[in-house]
Amino acid sequence: MKQVLFWNARGARRTVFLNHFFSFTSLLDDSLLIIYETKLSTKRAQKVFSSLLRRFNMFVNPAAGASAGIIAFWPKAWGNIHFVFTSPFSIHGVLATGGTPWILSAIYAPQSSQLQSLLWSELTTISRLGFPHLILGDFNASLLQSDKLGGKPVDASPKSKNLLSFFSSSSLIDLPFTGHRFTWSNNHRKPSSKILIRLDRGFASSTWRDIHPFSHIENIARIASDHCPCILYLHSR
Repeated sequence: MKQVLFWNARGARRTVFLNHFFSFTSLLDDSLLIIYETKLSTKRAQKVFSSLLRRFNMFVNPAAGASAGIIAFWPKAWGNIHFVFTSPFSIHGVLATGGTPWILSAIYAPQSSQLQSLLWSELTTISRLGFPHLILGDFNASLLQSDKLGGKPVDASPKSKNLLSFFSSSSLIDLPFTGHRFTWSNNHRKPSSKILIRLDRGFASSTWRDIHPFSHIENIARIASDHCPCILYLHSR
């Protein structure tokens, strides 16, 4: 595996999103592709992505009504990825690179502070299993003030305080990134109303980082969503 694409779709049925996503499936060979906030049921996802299923395996964590939803795609040549646990806002799979098994958690954090706290507790439990651990997705909260431009200060947000507490207590590493500093925009044109936040990111345990010491994320320009597509490179480029 060379890289992992992770991207908040903001509804994966939209033609403009699908056109760009299908382009990524052609450009990124030997890659895991994860989209979240798909707003798709399993049945609808199978229909929307039917053209990909000759080349890719697909795992669907269906949306709850018209919100959430996570889908993972990977080349059929890889065989199965075992997703050992799912929740409404996460999927957790066991992968291996270089013969070392590790856990990937792909998340779409809910807006509710209380539900986010439950997700952080879930991830803490997964981390305590002792495997190298990688977490990718939309955390729906800022970790630091430097992650945000505009709007209320980060230290005034209970969601940011909870995320920082989880990050600190779990001894995770905030993976380095290049490209766009902020991954989400409210798309307001008026400067005084515009808010930019780094919501999409990757956390990893030190043991996972030891396996992938050159791993880094590239935040690409926003297209077809108010979130940037993000690519995690497992090796130096």
